[in-house]
Amino acid sequence: MQCLILSIKRNTFCIHGCETIASVATLPDVSATVCCPTWSGCDNNDVENLPSSIGNLHKLVNLSFNFCRKLKSLPGSICSLQHLRFLYLRDCGIEELPEDIGQLECLEWLDLSFSEVKHLPDSICKLKHLKTLYLYHCKVCKLPEDFGQIDSLNSLDLRYCKIRDIPPSICKLKHLKELDLSDCSELEKLPENLGDLESLNRLYLTSTKIRDVPSSICKLKHLEYLDFSNCSGLEKLPENLGDLESLYRLDLTSTKIRDVPSSIYKLKHLNYLYLSTGRMLL
Repeated sequence: MQCLILSIKRNTFCIHGCETIASVATLPDVSATVCCPTWSGCDNNDVENLPSSIGNLHKLVNLSFNFCRKLKSLPGSICSLQHLRFLYLRDCGIEELPEDIGQLECLEWLDLSFSEVKHLPDSICKLKHLKTLYLYHCKVCKLPEDFGQIDSLNSLDLRYCKIRDIPPSICKLKHLKELDLSDCSELEKLPENLGDLESLNRLYLTSTKIRDVPSSICKLKHLEYLDFSNCSGLEKLPENLGDLESLYRLDLTSTKIRDVPSSIYKLKHLNYLYLSTGRMLL
């Protein structure tokens, strides 16, 4: 445990890459390390259990358990970490989040990519400072109805999730810049008020079941990247597509769209147009 002790002295509890404890199953009580400002977790280790005393690390800013596949749950005490800003749980065995995760009022970054999480607690909608949420390739099938209350969110990655629809409240996210729904193979429709996402810059809908595009999408004045590639059921686009004045790249590869609206010629910033034939126009 020598390397563990040295890490604590540097104000970082860090055991990833430490060969002597790579197979540790249970972390020790951390009550004595309450002044530790960061815990650089135990990435790529065999940790199975976390001590409830982790909630005593009141100055904790960064917590990482990436690739800890034997870690199935987090203690509820983790929700006491009032200064936690970054929580990394990528490709770990976590099956559910604590119901009170919304108490992490300073949380800005949450990565659950490739985790076993199937359900997001309603309290996640209380994370008013959350800016980045990665749910890439996790097992979430539904977003909470009040998801739009996450006021500060600017990047949402839902690639390969099994969600069928998006709650209308998501369109209240006035700071959302990137929404990636690529390979959400069960997704059939978009919210009618999609155009309310006034800051949206990138929208990726590759390989979804989307058949209709709400006309409100044309209100997205800051949208630069729009990707419908492999949306095999998509046959047409809104006639006023030319109102997307910032659009730079439009991908319609492997869709049923054969003709684009004439208003597309109003798009002065459009540099890339990929059609279903695979052609690219500049």
